[in-house]
Amino acid sequence: MKKLSIFGLLLLGVALLVAPTLAQDAAEEAPLVVSFGDETGLFSLQYPADFFVAGQSWIESAGLPFPSVVFSSSLDIFNRPTAPPYAPIAMGDWGVAVIFFPKAMFAPMGVAADAPILDVANAWAQMSLSEADPANVTFLPDPVILDSGAEAIVIIGDADDGVEDQYLMLHEITDGVIVLTTIVSAVDGRTDDMVAAHLALTNSIEFTGTAEDVLAMMTPPGQ
Repeated sequence: MKKLSIFGLLLLGVALLVAPTLAQDAAEEAPLVVSFGDETGLFSLQYPADFFVAGQSWIESAGLPFPSVVFSSSLDIFNRPTAPPYAPIAMGDWGVAVIFFPKAMFAPMGVAADAPILDVANAWAQMSLSEADPANVTFLPDPVILDSGAEAIVIIGDADDGVEDQYLMLHEITDGVIVLTTIVSAVDGRTDDMVAAHLALTNSIEFTGTAEDVLAMMTPPGQ
């Protein structure tokens, strides 16, 4: 079955370049979240303070031409094999990826510039999950309304290979720019606390770029 995971794409053939969050003074109470500012200057967000971070330089070394960042509760997730046989995620470990796509990328699939996010989610599923068992992919029936008022569509992937479960959320963060945020966790390991932290992270995202900025990152030099 084709994996739902975007992590495999991000990690393929890449040396580990991870920056852990700074340790807090033992006498001080560590904050629940800290700020992350993207190296390209296009976005910022708040993430769990005890997570490890792989930023844009690491993403670009994987050949992924989108503004992105990956967070993980454990270095073990970053060290997992990216080709079969895949290693299961340990119970309690989890990660989040944040990836920005130009909406125009889905135009060849019939997604108009003013199409609702559900149309984008359907196109993304067709493009990324075409080989997956439809019984293992679930669209939640109602959109999540974010703090910004934007509608977000949630897709849950129930991996049948005993490796991981996936929880994906897509929304249009600004005109022509789609952001995908994910939870990747152990099979049956996703908790309400993970979902709440993922939602808080998603709500905290501030994108200051444009669709043209994202498209420019996808254009090879000299073209």
